[in-house]
Amino acid sequence: MELDKEYALMERKKEESVHEFTERFRELVTRINFYAAYGNVPDFVRIQDILSKLPPMYHEAVIEARYLHGVNKEFTLTEVLHILREAERFKKREEASHNNETSQCYSNNKRGRR
Repeated sequence: MELDKEYALMERKKEESVHEFTERFRELVTRINFYAAYGNVPDFVRIQDILSKLPPMYHEAVIEARYLHGVNKEFTLTEVLHILREAERFKKREEASHNNETSQCYSNNKRGRR
């Protein structure tokens, strides 16, 4: 019963990365499967559960991956966790690139005012 409650209440912590959250989620699912607390719950249910706890951009990343692999492709939980982690890496690269461009623009603007 404790695992049921932990699963139902699982939320992503504000300071937690998607990678950390998905790892915690995967570990909980592994424990649940080991103790059979939920019985045999299909991956698509677990996938919907984790996507409901993340920002919409991560759900969009899974949809995009599905189109790339064919609309009828059913991902396993492991595959979705990998997609989510890749989406987070991509987001961080985009943010770093944007921050670098902003810094460069500011530096160029500052030089021009001298």
